[in-house]
Amino acid sequence: MKLWLMTWFYMFVPKNKQVIALVFFGVIISLFLFLTIYKSADSSNRSVNFILPDLHSSEMTSLDDGSGQLIYLDVWAIWCKPCLEILPKIQKLSVEYVDKPIQFIGINQDLNPEAAIEFLSANNIRFRQLHDPLGEVLVLLKLKGMPASILLDQSGHIVYLKEGTSPDAMTELQGKIDQVLLQGH
Repeated sequence: MKLWLMTWFYMFVPKNKQVIALVFFGVIISLFLFLTIYKSADSSNRSVNFILPDLHSSEMTSLDDGSGQLIYLDVWAIWCKPCLEILPKIQKLSVEYVDKPIQFIGINQDLNPEAAIEFLSANNIRFRQLHDPLGEVLVLLKLKGMPASILLDQSGHIVYLKEGTSPDAMTELQGKIDQVLLQGH
């Protein structure tokens, strides 16, 4: 197949236009691959799952480990001031919902986790933390900013996603959690 394609290319594309043709075909193939990957990453049609190391132990953790429960994800980094302001509020929320079928998981984006671990310890933030220094979750969920709040239903489908924060962010989030818990979604 390759030999046939190369023979066809050299026979029918003039020598002075071969570089242009190769660039053109390269762009078309790249665009096709990008659109295929972009479409397959559409989070509204499928469940979300990934495997990341625990921030404290480096043990690999999958979202499947909490299947059957709602999962709240908080994507944050130590250099993100709004992220640091909302983390203690998420900790309080996790304590309020300790007897409910919901897991609270932070996803730290820092390359070096030491400062993040120190911040968590100093602020008594105890809900589970995963480490994503390569930004895999940002890419998977097509996130453009932080903090990012994501609520997954029991099947792993996104039922709430908010990037950034606002004065009523926690009230909005708590309302959505309560709504999904009541629906048994």
